[in-house]
Amino acid sequence: MLIERWRHLLRQVERDNIDPWWPVTVITTLGFVGYANTFGHQFAFDDLVMMSNIGPPGTLVDSFGWLRLFGYFTFSLNWLLGGKTVFGYHLVNLIIHLLASWMVYQLALVTLTTPALRRSPLAKHRRWLSLLAGLIFLTHPVQTQAVTYIIQRFASLATLWYLLAVYLYARGRLTNQMWYLAGTLAAGLLGIFTKEIVATLPIMLVAYEWFFFGAVGVGTKTGARVAATSLKSWLKTTLSQRRVQLGLLVTVLPILLMVAGIFWLYHPSSIFLPQEQYTGEDITVTSYALTQPRVITRYLRLVFVPTGLNVDYDFPLSHSLTEPAVLAGLALIGGLLAAAAWLFRRHRLISFGIVWFLVAMLVESSVIPLKDVIFEHRLYLPMVGASTALAAGLTQLSLVLFRHRRQAMAMVVSVALVMLASYTTLTAARNQVWRNELSLWQDIAHKSPRDSRVHNNLGVAYKRLGQIELAKHHYYLSLEYDPDYTSSLSNLANIVSDEGDKKEAERLYRRALELDADRHDVRQNFAATLWNEGRYDEALAEFETILAADPDHEKALLGIELINRQRAGELRGPGERGSGEPRGSGAEGQQPVSRQPAQTSTESATTESAATTSGR
Repeated sequence: MLIERWRHLLRQVERDNIDPWWPVTVITTLGFVGYANTFGHQFAFDDLVMMSNIGPPGTLVDSFGWLRLFGYFTFSLNWLLGGKTVFGYHLVNLIIHLLASWMVYQLALVTLTTPALRRSPLAKHRRWLSLLAGLIFLTHPVQTQAVTYIIQRFASLATLWYLLAVYLYARGRLTNQMWYLAGTLAAGLLGIFTKEIVATLPIMLVAYEWFFFGAVGVGTKTGARVAATSLKSWLKTTLSQRRVQLGLLVTVLPILLMVAGIFWLYHPSSIFLPQEQYTGEDITVTSYALTQPRVITRYLRLVFVPTGLNVDYDFPLSHSLTEPAVLAGLALIGGLLAAAAWLFRRHRLISFGIVWFLVAMLVESSVIPLKDVIFEHRLYLPMVGASTALAAGLTQLSLVLFRHRRQAMAMVVSVALVMLASYTTLTAARNQVWRNELSLWQDIAHKSPRDSRVHNNLGVAYKRLGQIELAKHHYYLSLEYDPDYTSSLSNLANIVSDEGDKKEAERLYRRALELDADRHDVRQNFAATLWNEGRYDEALAEFETILAADPDHEKALLGIELINRQRAGELRGPGERGSGEPRGSGAEGQQPVSRQPAQTSTESATTESAATTSGR
């Protein structure tokens, strides 16, 4: 029975015969197998910050501004339909991932009907090759951070719009119907208002036009010569055609103008300003650019060997072009470009997959400094190119190795089944790490054992569970690796204050504020401690210092109000409330203004009370 089914499957693959509903069924099934165990996982990092600010759609601009507005709109709809119940947020993220995987399939499918590929050997197996590309994208474990980490919906949703824009452009060029090109523009604009990675879409559309519509007859030249020759020919002939001009004008120009507008909103001068890491070290344009070849090397390793996945890499900066790892990374990038040029004529789809992978990284892995140099969710858009190149490469290799198509397809199917089963298993296992903050930070601490931020946030997770000694242990470890780490100084001060060592607590607070006087969360903790010691004037002074910098700081305003009411006799004593008194919202106690756990974000310099990895 199994043998007969295997033979039937091979016949279907050999004939490229596929039921129209089968791709939908397979993508949906494998997606739920890999991600169904995430539906009850807790909010983490920036999820907590976002959930504290999310509200009806009409409040989004005031809360978050115009950038990424459409992404926040989807969170607002989640909030309207299900409040803060985590299931709905995970379900929407999975649906977006399923749709993006479906679009990878559709884009590969339509690409194999373009003038450059419709007569290629791969076109004879276009349905199965395209489905394999979509399934690799769907099941690859590196995608988990963009799907399971709720706020990284920005990356997955922006990628969905990006894919739809390129797909509609291809359909518009094949059918000469303008409404497809209008759809490209609409998808591109929605993508721009979801995440800034869509800024590379104009480059990708021009590259797609060149690869699949403008470089069909390229003679017998090979390697870089054929790419250069076809580009020159395309610029002289194809690009001069009114149909091509109109298509690019309708799609590329408006998106470029929108990108320029967002660039202006960011203020051009500020985009390239140094960014301060949580360690206090500045990331400059130079150090960021020099570090990225090593980052891209790591990304490529994760594409081919998706093990050791980590939310918070301990990844030191590079400062010199002569560092061996930097040179090796640059050589690897150069090798990828050379491979794309060499594969251009005979293996166009693989070549384009490489180009997609590199172009998709331009926003986050080039010269614009971000506060964290590496994040796995930044691979989500580049994985479109990697998945397509892997599927095309496996199919092409099989056709070269075996003379008979059935033997070649047997190899493709066998390798694909093993690969997809492995990916799905690894994805489900990786998702288990995300079940709560404690399990996640334990995993990170195992992989980044000397990272002070990691030990601080693991300490906060233990503190929330009431495991005080373990919390102290990790705060001390954090300070061992970085004695000037303000969050750990503040959190340790909270604990030793509760244990009665007021003098040591005050020393730790003052040391933290000496290092960073702008940390309002730390100053708030110090003020709450002073208040609970009955030192009202000193507590009031700390709250007023916060208000001098941030006049709308809610907890400082509340603290001053309650101190004044306590002095007037309306409150019974330090840390006590009469009936109906306002309550603090912190996680670390029941003081009128409770002390907040100082957790450090991975892409923002300070945070009030949540461990975050910004949505960038």
